[in-house]
Amino acid sequence: MFKYIWVIYPGTGLINLVDYTICLGVKIDNRLSWSVHIDSVKKLFKQKVGALKRMRILPKQSLEELYFKSIIPSITYSISIWGNCSPSAMNSLNIIHARASCIINNLQPSLADDICLIKSNWLPFSYFYKNSVLMLMHKVYFATSNQSICVLFSKNATSRSSRFSNQFNIIRFKSDTGRKALQYRGPVIWNFLNRWVKVPNSFYSYKQISKKHAKDIAGFSFSKEATLITAKKDDFIYF
Repeated sequence: MFKYIWVIYPGTGLINLVDYTICLGVKIDNRLSWSVHIDSVKKLFKQKVGALKRMRILPKQSLEELYFKSIIPSITYSISIWGNCSPSAMNSLNIIHARASCIINNLQPSLADDICLIKSNWLPFSYFYKNSVLMLMHKVYFATSNQSICVLFSKNATSRSSRFSNQFNIIRFKSDTGRKALQYRGPVIWNFLNRWVKVPNSFYSYKQISKKHAKDIAGFSFSKEATLITAKKDDFIYF
């Protein structure tokens, strides 16, 4: 991985070596661990949840709407990129997410995080990452995303089964770093969900489909290897 990040200042001739840099609001560190960015996100997340706590006089429905339509979008900005962080980093965000569920649903703070989420009928924070990747892959599938992203993926054009005609080819990375890449994770989770789903052209319609499968998406784990059953069939199982 990178030891340093080189930052060039146009027109000055200056080149700096830094531990991290900011690109479109995302802090990219020299190890691509996203630790610097997530520390920043956690700080903002805690502040917003703290403000939410001071508004508990509002009805539960209003608080929940404020949380999911305002706070979560600001926290999950570009999560399809930095969401491949370590499980511990993702869990640190899930802890704050669970705290918000306790505040909005007036639950005891002493409850375990997973219990708070279950009682609130909320999905874990990692769901936002997985669903964001799926939404991006829909744009790639119908070529409505940036061309520089679309060229990283290829559709499965060799399958003789219509059941797999809407899937992507999966690149078999040997390293953990490769298996964390969007180029691998995108096709894996897309193929997982869309094995049973007829993919609509409409992005809005696909968002509605993903909502119906929200629990399946939340329960999906990237740590489970997508393994080719045979060399002759484009069929994958997760175990």
